[in-house]
Amino acid sequence: MPIPEYRDWQMVNGVFTTLRHAQECLDTLACQTVRLMRMVEHHRLGIGPELQSLESATSQQKMLEQDLEVWQAAFCGLRRNLRSRTKQEFRLLLLEMRWRVARIWTSTCLSQDERIYDQYLASFIRIIELASQAKVQTALSGTVRGTFSFGMGFSPLLHFVVLKCRFLEIRLAAQSLMMALSCSRESLWDSATMHAIGTKVIEIEHGITLSMDTSKPQIPQGDGYVLPGDEKRIRDNALEPDTECCTDNHGTEVWRRKIRFLIKPGIGPVKSVYDWVTIAYHPHENYHL
Repeated sequence: MPIPEYRDWQMVNGVFTTLRHAQECLDTLACQTVRLMRMVEHHRLGIGPELQSLESATSQQKMLEQDLEVWQAAFCGLRRNLRSRTKQEFRLLLLEMRWRVARIWTSTCLSQDERIYDQYLASFIRIIELASQAKVQTALSGTVRGTFSFGMGFSPLLHFVVLKCRFLEIRLAAQSLMMALSCSRESLWDSATMHAIGTKVIEIEHGITLSMDTSKPQIPQGDGYVLPGDEKRIRDNALEPDTECCTDNHGTEVWRRKIRFLIKPGIGPVKSVYDWVTIAYHPHENYHL
């Protein structure tokens, strides 16, 4: 299915009458957010061809920011007027989380300085609050997590917090909540792989070693709000096809997969560095419905 053309969505007078309407509009805005991020990689990272002029990208960024604000205002009105809000609370939490991630992503997409994300601490905290509420809702309803979901759930949103929020306490909370709320696989997103990548990114950026148990994350004393410098921050990552089986410190066989990180040391250009992430299962394991 092709990505809809920009502004190819309808929102009558800035009002939503149903949650489905709100979700459909946000789906389109989210697609445009991802498209914009991919189109401006040359301006943000200094790599690849220039797919869109900076002037055009800036104009689209501003329009998308405006449309996301209109969506949020309409969503707040819908939430206030829902008669059976309790039954819809889980979806409401997920939609607000999706909006907040899209809003941060859109606002930061042209910045070459990763420290721009530090300005969004309040939004990251709100995402954690929403995910925590979802965890309570799940426990109260007795819902059993499945192994596969066709749609995107909480995991990719929390993974975004893990990667881009450099306040250690917040990103560890996001990592823990991701494992508590996720299916094994949500559409294209695999929870074990996201957890492995998130763990490695945190370790590199903060210079620490994390235990395998993140249900009760331990924060190094005095390090909760020590932010890594821009030169230590990972701009992006991509898994490589290389895999290997090795033995960990406890004598257990584990699978590792090669990963490429993009960093910007000092005033030089962005460069690639390679590392390995430990995944909790065979990286080529097949999933069956």
